[in-house]
Amino acid sequence: KMESILLSLVSSYLKDYVNNFRKEQISVNFLRGQGVIRDLDINVDAINDTIFQSGAPGLRFTRIIVNTLSIDAPIMSLKTKPIVVHIDEMFIEIGEVIEILKTQKDNTNTKKSTSKYGFLDRVVDSMSFEVNKIFVALRTLGK
Repeated sequence: KMESILLSLVSSYLKDYVNNFRKEQISVNFLRGQGVIRDLDINVDAINDTIFQSGAPGLRFTRIIVNTLSIDAPIMSLKTKPIVVHIDEMFIEIGEVIEILKTQKDNTNTKKSTSKYGFLDRVVDSMSFEVNKIFVALRTLGK
């Protein structure tokens, strides 16, 4: 039961970041704090919008493929053990863009939060990422 609830939550979030996402791509074991997602075709528009907000570099991701992403999150001991995200193989294609699009500056209040460093902050800070292989292709416009 808990796995299906977690699967629904994760699935609703991943639909924004993974093209043609299907629930069958995920396997979750909530009690062990483990999850595996296979054959991810990442939505590069969402990633580009997040990473290149300033429009500064003349590069954009054109394709990102991840064969297997696994997460080990020791639910019962998050205070003492880190969450580990492991990626087996990742293919990244980066393309040069003809013109750099100017984005509107964010007009939100830039006032820093005065909240305390809490449990969630400690969990995120202790996360680690491991990647076996990364293949990067750079597509330039050339002359």
